[in-house]
Amino acid sequence: MEEYRDEAAYHRALKSRATPPKGFRFAISELEFDPIEKSVPELMKMNLSAILLDEPTPSFGGVFTKNAFPGAPIHVAKKRMRRNELGGIIINNKIANVCTERGVLDAERVADACAKSFGLPKESLIPAS
Repeated sequence: MEEYRDEAAYHRALKSRATPPKGFRFAISELEFDPIEKSVPELMKMNLSAILLDEPTPSFGGVFTKNAFPGAPIHVAKKRMRRNELGGIIINNKIANVCTERGVLDAERVADACAKSFGLPKESLIPAS
């Protein structure tokens, strides 16, 4: 079992091991939003994580839930998997858009806004929750 003198030493050790494989890059971000589906007193927080390829590729695969009611990102991801090239995946940890009328549209909009911010073509990121 490893032990560390302090939090800074722990973070240095993690950083030394957290090198992405060649051809990949990672990004994380936090945002706040006001959900239209539900009135809440404070803005909700969402964390986004991205796994991006340095070059889009036609070589990709996916494993999906067998749940009878998958979240909207599953529907969008399956559709986008039919594309010739993908540039990565964008993952959010708060809103799966499972039971909303706008779930698919919201999943597409989040993925496409992230793709644009990374300089990638529209529909090149697969959404996941």
